[in-house]
Amino acid sequence: MKRQGDLLIRKIKKLPEQAKKRQGRIFAEGEATDHKHELDLDGILYKKGDALYFSVPKSETTTLTHNEHGPFTFSRNIQGCKTEGIYPREMEAGQ
Repeated sequence: MKRQGDLLIRKIKKLPEQAKKRQGRIFAEGEATDHKHELDLDGILYKKGDALYFSVPKSETTTLTHNEHGPFTFSRNIQGCKTEGIYPREMEAGQ
């Protein structure tokens, strides 16, 4: 599990059903500021309800950056994220 500002990110086994692929590289944006959590070119974004997800293709890595927090590099897995550490059921341990 990793935290980048208000995002709490943890590895999950699979994307939930009905998660929709999103265009672009911005994973999350600050509501009151111009700050962005942004993936480099190799991450694939998804959303289901308020929950955010990204996957990293098997042979690739992706880096999540933010202009106030350190970058994190992820490889070959699926990550789920929720602001303020509140997780949808799909992101609970063992799912």
